[in-house]
Amino acid sequence: MSLNAKPFVQGKFTVISGPVQSEKTEKIESFLDAVVDSGYKQDSNILIFRHPMDDPNPEYIGRHKAIVTHKVEDIYNNVKPSTRTAIILGASHFPADLVELTNALVRSNRDVITSVLNLDSECYPHGTAPGLMALADEVILAKAICSHPLCTNEEANRSSSEQGKFLPLCTHHYHYHNAPPIPNQDVGTLELFLGPMFSGKSTAWRREQIKMQRKGVPYVVFKWKEDVRYGEKEGKEFEEGQVTLHSGGKISAIMVKDAFGMETYLHQHKEIREVFPDEIQFFPGVFGMFARLLGEGYHFHGTGLPRGYNRQGFNDVPKLMCLADKINMHYAICVKCGDPATENQRINQADKSLVKVGGAGDYEARCLKDWTLDGEPELKYKFEKFGW
Repeated sequence: MSLNAKPFVQGKFTVISGPVQSEKTEKIESFLDAVVDSGYKQDSNILIFRHPMDDPNPEYIGRHKAIVTHKVEDIYNNVKPSTRTAIILGASHFPADLVELTNALVRSNRDVITSVLNLDSECYPHGTAPGLMALADEVILAKAICSHPLCTNEEANRSSSEQGKFLPLCTHHYHYHNAPPIPNQDVGTLELFLGPMFSGKSTAWRREQIKMQRKGVPYVVFKWKEDVRYGEKEGKEFEEGQVTLHSGGKISAIMVKDAFGMETYLHQHKEIREVFPDEIQFFPGVFGMFARLLGEGYHFHGTGLPRGYNRQGFNDVPKLMCLADKINMHYAICVKCGDPATENQRINQADKSLVKVGGAGDYEARCLKDWTLDGEPELKYKFEKFGW
């Protein structure tokens, strides 16, 4: 939960993500019970869609009737001018066009709520889940009870497939690519601090480092060595540099050029298990590295941008959101209107490259209605703007 100058009054996209049997559907059923019992749900102001692969009996969510379809066009054709909220269950099963449809719905000032299977049985992001994560304003991580007969872990976020049946497993009992299970005491975790620039995520991230200092736990901070936004010189790999916060504060960090550099450093300093990479969107290969090292018992705490200035997924961050054990979403304050800002507004858009390191003067925090993209392609799906 983020504190903001004004409440969230525009279209909002919420993703409920988790493995099989993690009660994603039950969370949506509870919401639907509330809107029906309170009298808010009327006619087509809330529409419920469900992919047929989401459940053996997809027609109902509790007592609530759903439109069962595997076609994105069916969702598009059913949305009415009166529709305020669209709920899509089993969203990661739909074709890729669902991401474009979701973008259009949110930009028409509507709320969208989806449930997604986070990872497939090979521990890769499932279907459209990364594309939807890239657009998410809020992420709710649902966890399951590990299905291993000797385990009672209620934080399972993996899914396994055995003889055509999917079961939830915790990190300890999940055999990543048939590797042997890791000891209980070495179970790794991934915590993400995400949001647009100027949203305070680095400040929250820094507080976790202070906790490590107080407990006397060794940790390391990693910085992409080409991040020189505050006039710092690009250093050599494995040299000590600094992460400079927007507030002017500085944090000592080891400079690396990619995820392989992080892995190399960690294997040379085996006493370190708490790892704080800054701006994870800049590190090539980070998803594969995190997935491997979680199996070796590392605890990652990373900051990053889910999407870039163009409102597209920023490298590996959306995939990491599917892998994460905890996600802290942060909003900034829109410089135009004071609404919660979810977007990064690049001031000079002559350079179209996704990676363009900058700070104040190069970027602004904007809400979706005040965000602009030069030469943005026309949206494939068009909806009448919803107004209260």
